[in-house]
Amino acid sequence: MSRTLRVTLITLGVLLLLYGAFYLLGRPAIPLPTIRYPVPQGQTLHDLVLATGSEEIKLNLNTKGSLNITSAGEELFKLNFTPQTLATTLDLALKLAPGDTFQAYQQFVDRFPVYPYLLRYTGELFFHVLPVRFSVIMTP
Repeated sequence: MSRTLRVTLITLGVLLLLYGAFYLLGRPAIPLPTIRYPVPQGQTLHDLVLATGSEEIKLNLNTKGSLNITSAGEELFKLNFTPQTLATTLDLALKLAPGDTFQAYQQFVDRFPVYPYLLRYTGELFFHVLPVRFSVIMTP
């Protein structure tokens, strides 16, 4: 057996063992580093951040199906979703968007017809197989 094949098989075995342990733990969402985003003055979001008492809004997205927006420990908004409901919502938003947004999207899809499938399968992957959680903290 060649060295390359042996290394490949050992690597696959280790990955399968790690995913097995991850699966036995209930597939918890893998936390990614928190991103701090200073909202520039003049944006509508800037006024919203200033309106909160703490002048800070935290957005938590868990790809297992939840979006939470909090400020100073208070929940401002909560949304639960599945990949199907998220895709339907995005399609509806594209169709109702002002201007030629939908037409531009259709032209993009015509050039890259695999894009909608890639988007759907990526969403399914992060929802069912490898969930992640990331946070954004917005400040003025």
